[in-house]
Parts: sequence; structure tokens; C-alpha cells
Amino acid sequence: LHYNALLAACADAARRRDAAAGDAALGVLRKMEERGVAPDSRSFSAAVAAAEPAGAEGLLAEFESSALASDPEGAPFVYCAAMRASLRAGEWEAALSLLDRMRARGVDPDSHCLGAALEACRAGRDGERAEAEFAAARTMHADAPHRLSGVLVSTAMGACVRGGRWESALAIFDAHAADLAAGSPDAGPDPFCYAAALAACRRGGQAARAVGLLARFEEKLGGEAGGEDAQPTGGGEGDPLRATVEGGQLRATLAHLREQTVGACLAAGWLDEAVERHRGARSPSDRSLVFALRACGQLGLLRGADASSTALQLHAAQPAADLAGQIEADEALLSALASCGAWPALLAAYDDLAAESKARRPCLNLAAQAARATDSDRAPELAALAAAA
Repeated sequence: LHYNALLAACADAARRRDAAAGDAALGVLRKMEERGVAPDSRSFSAAVAAAEPAGAEGLLAEFESSALASDPEGAPFVYCAAMRASLRAGEWEAALSLLDRMRARGVDPDSHCLGAALEACRAGRDGERAEAEFAAARTMHADAPHRLSGVLVSTAMGACVRGGRWESALAIFDAHAADLAAGSPDAGPDPFCYAAALAACRRGGQAARAVGLLARFEEKLGGEAGGEDAQPTGGGEGDPLRATVEGGQLRATLAHLREQTVGACLAAGWLDEAVERHRGARSPSDRSLVFALRACGQLGLLRGADASSTALQLHAAQPAADLAGQIEADEALLSALASCGAWPALLAAYDDLAAESKARRPCLNLAAQAARATDSDRAPELAALAAAA
């Protein structure tokens, strides 16, 4: 127990990015051997968690040769630690190979291993493998599917979305919602699952589904009128949505879900809906503004509508939270004005931008295009600046 406590401390140090943690853990293991104390799965899992990927591979091989046969029940902890070490190093394929390796040795992965595998699938955009591993997780919880972790579900959905399988992500959401409802009528998916479902809607251009999901989430909060001060209906102690509200994260959660809904409307060509949903949201995100500005541009490009004044109003009403968001919003504004053919307004808007945005090539190119369209004598200067940016 004392040695394992030391090894756990090494693993904690590694999570704090202490470069010496791996060597310290290896030293503890060797001291155990010198004293005749056989390391068990808990010892090896902590040592692997403390090690770099190369060291973790060696420790895993040592575990397989010396302790796997005598401690098979603890083996998933060791393999999971090795998978996490690979993920920290950005080696998602190696993490999935470790899952295959444990199965080949007759070790059934637990939910922690499958969670790590789904994170690897998300990192590698492997939607097909994510579906297979999520199916394995559901099989593992076949007697009580409503107990399946929401984090695992949302990770699987995210992997499917990133892998181009948005339909599968929505199918996972629907199955999870049904499982939860079967376990308790008041239960429902957590905010992360809703966020992944709305991201799937945005990827697939499923505007109607996105609007319905957002309404369903807001209804659980007590309706749109409740806004950021709403309290969830249903759900008891430990309910994920209630924890989100009590943790003070509701404003950010709602902003993200509404942002994804605006994006889904944009992707589906519901351009007026995208603009109005952004305009009507409380505390909209920077990304929502970008989606709304792109919708204004498409209204001008595809329908010949002059949405330039709307774009200017939206942009002026919402200062970005940070510089990166400001630059993206500025570029989206100029692009929208160009799509509407509002060249004088574009040139004036460019002059009002922050210096960081004005120096960006996309903004300079659009300003130069506006100068040419209006026969401005600034066209050569702006074109030269764009070429040099």
C-alpha cells in the first residue's frame, strides 16, 4: 500500500507535467523488486500513468509478462493508463492499438478503456471505429443502459461528427435519450450530449432538428423566458443539467447550444432564421455572430437581398470577447458586405476595423476589391498591402 501511494503521487506529479515523475515512478518499482514486493496492477497503472509513452510501453510489457496472469481483474487499469499516455502524446492510433492488444490477450476493456478509445477516435476523426466501440460500451451496460456515462456518449457523438458520420451521432443521441427516459421519466441527456447533437445538425444541415433540440433543452430549463436564470424541471441530486446550472455554467452552455443552432440554420439555408436566432439570443457567442454575418452574405449572394445594414448592425452590437474572435467577425463582416455589393460601406467598415484585422490579407483583399469597385484612388495602395501581407 505504501509503495502504491508513492506511485500514485508520481502519477499526480506527471499530470502536473513534472518531467521527473516517470523516472521517480520507475525508481519506486525497482525498489519494490529489491525488497521482494511484487508490483500489482495498481502499481503498474500508476507507474504507466507517470511515464512518457516510450516508458509506458516498456512498463506495459513488463506487466504483461509478470503480473497479468496473477491480476487479470486489474489489467484494464494498466491498459487504460497506457492508452492515456499515448493520447497525451497525440498518438491516437497507438491508443487504439493498445485496445486491440488487450483484447488479443483476453482482457475485456472496461468503460474507462472504451472512453479513452473514443477520445482517440475523435482525435483521429475515425467515426466508423467510434460507432463500433460505442456499441461495445452499450453491450457492456445492456442490463442498465441508462447508466451509461454522458461523457462517453458525447465523446462518441463528437467522434462521429468529426468523422463525417453526423447521422450516426444523432442516432446515438436518440438511443441515449430513450435509455435515460426508460430509467427515469424525468431524466435526459446532459448538456454535452445536446452540444454534440447540435454540432451533428450543423454538419448535416438539419435546421429543423436543431431548432427542436434547442427548444427541448430550453424547456427542461423552464423555457426561453427563464433564460440564464432558469431552473431545470425534473432531475434530482446529481442530475447533469442541474449541476451545470448550480455550477454557474448555464450562460456559457446556452450560448454554445444557440450558436450551434444558428450554424445549423446557416448550413441548411435557413438564412433569415439564422440571423433572427442570433439577434434574439441573450449573450450570443462570437461564433454565433460569425454564422449570422455569413447568413447575411448569403442573403445578398443567393437572393440578391441587401442585408448590408443588418450585417453592420449585428457587428456593431457585439464586440468580440477576444482578439481571435474579433478578427474572425471582422472578416465575416467584410465578406458579407462584399456579397451584398455594398462597396462603399465595405471600405468605410474596413477603415473602422482594429489594426490587427486591417493587416490581415483577407480584409485587405476585400478592401482593395471595394476600392476598385468604387474607383477609389486607394486601390493600388490596398492591393500592394494585400500582396505583402
